[in-house]
Amino acid sequence: MKLRTLLLTTMAIAFLAGCASATYKPRNEGLTRFGYEETKTAENEYSIDYYGAKSDSYEKLEELWRKRAEEVCKSHNYQAILAKEAYDGKTFLLIPPFIYYDKASWPLLKGKLSCAA
Repeated sequence: MKLRTLLLTTMAIAFLAGCASATYKPRNEGLTRFGYEETKTAENEYSIDYYGAKSDSYEKLEELWRKRAEEVCKSHNYQAILAKEAYDGKTFLLIPPFIYYDKASWPLLKGKLSCAA
């Protein structure tokens, strides 16, 4: 009985993680692969990439991207160049004793940010 409960719980967590939407957080924080990554490229210039969930729209990602841009620049005064892309990965379905893998594609919003000095 305990094994069955464990398997059902694992399946439910995997399913819900696959259905999650992007949240405002760094990408490497938490259990999901969604969120932002940023790199400082020069003085007052940054590269910010926002990785979304399959269910996220680019409009939602842009809203989250701009929120991060305002925090980085500490104001609404910035210039941005945004590009809509996608990133690939794998999804899986666990039906004991089998695991089925499939390729998937999720939205990615890449942007260059220039903060006003």
